Amino acid sequence: MGGSEGRVIVFNGASSSGKSTVAAAFQRSRIEPWLHVSIDTFYAMLPQRFHDDLGLLRGLLAPSLCRCAAELARRGGLVLLDTVLLEQSWYDDCRDALAGLPVLWVGVHCRIEEAERRESRRPDRLAGFARYQIPRVHAHRGLAYDIEIDTSLLEPEAAAREVGRAIPALSRSAGDCCQP
Repeated sequence: MGGSEGRVIVFNGASSSGKSTVAAAFQRSRIEPWLHVSIDTFYAMLPQRFHDDLGLLRGLLAPSLCRCAAELARRGGLVLLDTVLLEQSWYDDCRDALAGLPVLWVGVHCRIEEAERRESRRPDRLAGFARYQIPRVHAHRGLAYDIEIDTSLLEPEAAAREVGRAIPALSRSAGDCCQP
């Protein structure tokens, strides 16, 4: 790290789809120091009283997340970007921020019933997040995945192995796979 250009693996999926769990399993399976940059971490930076402020989410957190991941990669970091690209503009901004970097786009899917079960067990989630997000996060114009995983069918370690097998696709840049 530090001298050469890094790489980014983007995990895009709805809330409670298993992105963070797969990213953690991927980290455990690798000898390289992959950095986990998560929308949940960015969201947790806000004081609780601002958690309903969609303006902060739209205007600051969502675009800054991808830019932070891109900067880490440009400085040589190996980055696991765990995000919920809920709006077209969020995807567009993320794609633009990662342009020129080697990026692997991973679509993280989960059956709605399983996502809702997971959601109900998490104190930091409101009921309905997953149901609202599932039809939206993968529907952006120009979004193409290098690999798609279904965490309701795969255990985290198996999903992480699938992602690891797709790493040769990292040789191309973000702009090569995802056109506006």
